[in-house]
Amino acid sequence: MGLLVGRGTGSLANVLGITVANCWCVKHKGLIIGLLTASAVTGQLLFLPLLAQAMDALGWRFSIYMVAGALLLLVPLIVLGMKNHPPDVGKPALGEEQAEKPVPFTGNLFMTKEAAFP
Repeated sequence: MGLLVGRGTGSLANVLGITVANCWCVKHKGLIIGLLTASAVTGQLLFLPLLAQAMDALGWRFSIYMVAGALLLLVPLIVLGMKNHPPDVGKPALGEEQAEKPVPFTGNLFMTKEAAFP
């Protein structure tokens, strides 16, 4: 069970880090991805052993309730504080001079040549 949880959280964290770096940075993307990956791994090192210990001591249901409680506390904070692009907070992306909002994608992602062959 622990292997599946670790694998799932690890794969999700990398995708999220790359997405954030592409939206917020023009320069130093590799550094930002490395920092976000390191922070995700640090969170796993702190949270997953606590979750495993709670599962052993109190049962799997309690550990599920712990995760659900953490989500209930964090999701409203993330919804209120998280922005999609730097211009949403009036700042330019790292490496840019001016804050310009990106052009929204219009079309079908699955039918474009760029999506199939980047």
